[in-house]
This record gives sequence, structure tokens and C-alpha cells, in this order.
Amino acid sequence: MHAALRILVVSCTLLVAACSGLSLDGKTPRSLDFLNNDVSGLLLAFDLPAALEPVDGESILRLDLVSPDAGERHIAAVLVPATSGELAGTLPAPADQRSYYLFQLSADDQAQIAEAQAWGRSLPQGSVRLDASLSPRLCRIGEIDPDKLRISVLATLPGAASGLSPLIANQPLRELLKADATSNVPRCAGHSG
Repeated sequence: MHAALRILVVSCTLLVAACSGLSLDGKTPRSLDFLNNDVSGLLLAFDLPAALEPVDGESILRLDLVSPDAGERHIAAVLVPATSGELAGTLPAPADQRSYYLFQLSADDQAQIAEAQAWGRSLPQGSVRLDASLSPRLCRIGEIDPDKLRISVLATLPGAASGLSPLIANQPLRELLKADATSNVPRCAGHSG
């Protein structure tokens, strides 16, 4: 592994809804090295309260690789429902009034990520900066109190010995949204709540 790149990799930002977000401040788990691990098989579990759901096809994982001398690679991978039972088997039962929503990357996005990673690893050590961000798009069922609702996002790589790693650990919704949180979380389509 490239130690200098690993340090840069941990500068991930997690975004929720439109342009608001929570910085991970270098807290990305060591088991998730977005440059050197095969993250094309990344599996994510959104741990959400019953009042929130993810909006289908609108949550995005962004990877931005930038080298001042060699150019840039930008990927916006849309998360799709996970078909792998591997992640489901590692999750404890959800807490009362909570649900897990499991996601993975599409085959096309997996190929783009693998290509960008190969490009980044081919460059001299320390010459590429990698920023990763996750933008979960959520909707609400009924009225919500953004100070009381808490969100977690767990991640793992298939076959990883380290198991699940939190990208967001029990963060209040208010911290993940702009000041007027309720207007940033639309009502879920198809619910009467």
C-alpha cells in the first residue's frame, strides 16, 4: 500500500441531500482504501429510522482522483439495491423502529471505478489526491424532527475480515442537513404519512 495515498484517501466527505453534508474528517475506516482496495464490490447498509427511506436511484458515491501533472478522473456512481446476501448476513437485527437498506454499485460503475483506480495507482506515489463522498438521497414518511432522528451508514468489501465499518455512526439528521432540514427531505412517494 502507498502510505501517502492512504493518508489522502481518508479525506472523505459524506453528503446528504443537496450539497449539505457531514465531513468524516479522516475517520474513514482503514479497511476502506478507495485507491488500493477493489472497492467495485463495495456494499453499503443505510441504517435509517422508520420515518426515513432512501429515494430509489438517487444516492450517489463520488470518487474524484486528481493529479496536477496527469489529469483527473471523476466518477458519480449511482447506488443500486444490493443483490448480495453477504452483507445482510453480517448485520445484527435492526433496532426497534429502524430498517436497513442495502446498496451496491452497478456493473458499469464498477468498471469505471476499477479503471480510475488503475490509473491512480499507475502514477508516482503521492502524486494523486482522492476524494470520496457519499450523497444519500432520503425521503420522509410524515413529519420529522431532525434533532431526534439519527442516521448510520455501514460499509464493507466482500470477504473483508474486518467486517462492517461505519462511514456515518449514529449522526443526528440535523447535522447532515442544512438549517431547514424538513424542507430538504421530501415526502416519500406512495406513502400517506
